[in-house]
Amino acid sequence: MKIKKVTKNKVQMVLPALFALILIGFFVNRNIQIRGLYGDDLYLWSFYGEDSFWKFTFPESTKGNFRPFYWAMSYLEFMIVGRHVNFYSAFNTVFNIFISFVVYFFSLDLTKLSERRDGETFSAELISFLAAGMYLGSHFAAYQIGQVLGLLESLGLLLAVIVLWLLYRFSEYGDSSYYYGACFTYFLVMFTHERYIALFPLFCLVLFFRGLKGRVEGTKEGCLLKILVPVMELMFFFGVRVLVAGQAMPAGTAGTDVTDTFSLGQAFMYALQQVQYVFGVNVGESYLNGITWAETPLWLHICVYTSWAVILGMLGIYISELRKHPIDLTEIAHNLLFITFIALCIGCSSITIRLEIRWVYVSYTAALLYICYMFGRIGQGTAYGVSEVSGRRAGTGAMAAAFSLLFFLYCCLMVPVEQLYRSCFRNIFFMTELDRVNSLADETIGKYRDFLGVRQTYIFYNSFGMTDFYGEYFYKPYDPEKTGQGSELHYINDISELPEYAVYENSVVLLETSDRRGYIDITDQVFGKADWSAVEEKESNGN
Repeated sequence: MKIKKVTKNKVQMVLPALFALILIGFFVNRNIQIRGLYGDDLYLWSFYGEDSFWKFTFPESTKGNFRPFYWAMSYLEFMIVGRHVNFYSAFNTVFNIFISFVVYFFSLDLTKLSERRDGETFSAELISFLAAGMYLGSHFAAYQIGQVLGLLESLGLLLAVIVLWLLYRFSEYGDSSYYYGACFTYFLVMFTHERYIALFPLFCLVLFFRGLKGRVEGTKEGCLLKILVPVMELMFFFGVRVLVAGQAMPAGTAGTDVTDTFSLGQAFMYALQQVQYVFGVNVGESYLNGITWAETPLWLHICVYTSWAVILGMLGIYISELRKHPIDLTEIAHNLLFITFIALCIGCSSITIRLEIRWVYVSYTAALLYICYMFGRIGQGTAYGVSEVSGRRAGTGAMAAAFSLLFFLYCCLMVPVEQLYRSCFRNIFFMTELDRVNSLADETIGKYRDFLGVRQTYIFYNSFGMTDFYGEYFYKPYDPEKTGQGSELHYINDISELPEYAVYENSVVLLETSDRRGYIDITDQVFGKADWSAVEEKESNGN
């Protein structure tokens, strides 16, 4: 009966939190929509449209990257969404909500919820939920939600966090199954995004401290044999890259080579910027993050600076609690594990030509989890457990309540900050392209029911630089047969360039908007069905 009661209480606690996270996830991302594919999204889909699953997942050669696990998941995503292109943003949102569930349960583990008395669980539940909620509300999710390739970053983040979780569990309990689970997840994350090979030192770290603890306790941990697993995984990774990608070192951003573009000074600057990002400061250019720090209002600066004071308060409580107990090796190992994970994630994403906010997301998530870990040690001592002295129990309970209150205050300060940052998403470079293809889809296949196989699209001037690749492939994702049924994009500079067979019934003619973010349908005007004055009205009404 007791087990059933505990299980029921846990369900009653967890289900409302998960439901709230679902609501938060859809609410904060409600304005991000994908209705057309472009750039890397369309390029990746073009392989899906022509290749089998195995050829798509394991190509014979690549242009510098080899990501079979991500490609397999991406193929499944394309299959699930099918011709419903407008579902991609919802798919990304659902996957990000799933990651928030993982963050939530990891946080419950870190806050030691199961080891707390009934009257002390609320603070742990609150902090765990807030950590997952802050993860969802972060503006670092722009790329993850706004591009089909956002699955790449989301999947990499999820696997990296799972590696952290499993290594933490191994360090805490010494169960080798956690370690080998982390090794398996590390193998997957390496073949999701190659920058996560940087997590290798984490395995050395936890094994080093497990070895020290084994010496103190007089037990054997077999650390040398265990370290061979990630070492062999790394060797396999680089060997496969040489065979398939033609080079051992991963490629840089936008087709660059890291060995050609790396600068120690620039990497150090980007690392410092990532630290500032984690602490709420948008230090980059607006085309990368939406709005620069100098452009943000005074109230936002006050909120961010105040949040720093709140963080210092939480650190003060944590340190004061640590001083009440002898600090053992496990405590040191855990702190170094989180700090090293954050440092490695920052370092591996600071070596390329620019710093995008999508790369900060994993470090920010780990920072939230680290806060949960700190709370978990308050009132729990270290390896010695909760104090049996009632007075000390009351004192630690008060400190835990104060810590949770400070974290709640931190969230209250940062939620409006994150919402303002999110309101500026349209300034990010890929959002401009997304607006254009969304408009292109709206004015063509979204507007005319008899489109595929019937109509051709003619775009005046093409100052946006749409290529022949777009012309051939843009409509194929909307077709269940993946062919587009002959409907393509064509670019013209004058009405006289329309082909002889182009008539009102089989054509859509578009003009680019003056704000360079969309298109206006001028088919009626071109074929004499409406007056040209209506075009100016469409432009003024924002399409």
